[in-house]
Amino acid sequence: MTDKELHEIKELCMELMEHLAFMAHWILNYCEKNDIRPPDLDRLSKDIGYARQLVERMNRKFPEP
Repeated sequence: MTDKELHEIKELCMELMEHLAFMAHWILNYCEKNDIRPPDLDRLSKDIGYARQLVERMNRKFPEP
């Protein structure tokens, strides 16, 4: 696998994780605004935080060329 291909895979993974974290955050805001308590709210909040940590770790481990 070439460096270019690895970089493209990294970028796709980063974009996917950021998108999923954004969606989960949006869901939490929607629920709060509409007075809806999602099941296992604490777990969802922790998962959002973990996704953000993963993005940060990937950025540190695989910085932009």
